[in-house]
Amino acid sequence: MKIELAVKERIILLNILKGMQGDIFLLKVMKKAIDDIGFSEEELTNLNFQFDKESGQTTWTEEEAGSEFEIDDIIVNKIKENFKSMNEKRQLGLDHLSIYEKIVGD
Repeated sequence: MKIELAVKERIILLNILKGMQGDIFLLKVMKKAIDDIGFSEEELTNLNFQFDKESGQTTWTEEEAGSEFEIDDIIVNKIKENFKSMNEKRQLGLDHLSIYEKIVGD
C-alpha cells in the first residue's frame, strides 16, 4: 500500500508499530516498516527536531508536503486490526484520525 504521511502521522504510526507484537517473521517485516517510515539524519536536521525536557514535547519545522511510503500488506492488515481494536475500546484520539482514514477508511 502506498501512503502519504506528514511528519506527525509518521511519528504516530511509528509509535503504533513499535507497540505491536507478533512472531519473528512479523517482527522482521515490522522492523523494515519502522526503518522505512523513520527519519533519516538529514530529515532530522532539516526538520529541526527539538525536545523540550520540561514539557516532554517534541517540536519540528513542518515540511509543506508529506512523504510517500510503501507499506507491506502484512503490516497494513496488522495496523487495521490494531485500529479496529482501539476503536472498539474507544481508545482512539484525534491524532489517530487522519491515519485511520488513510489505512482503514471511513
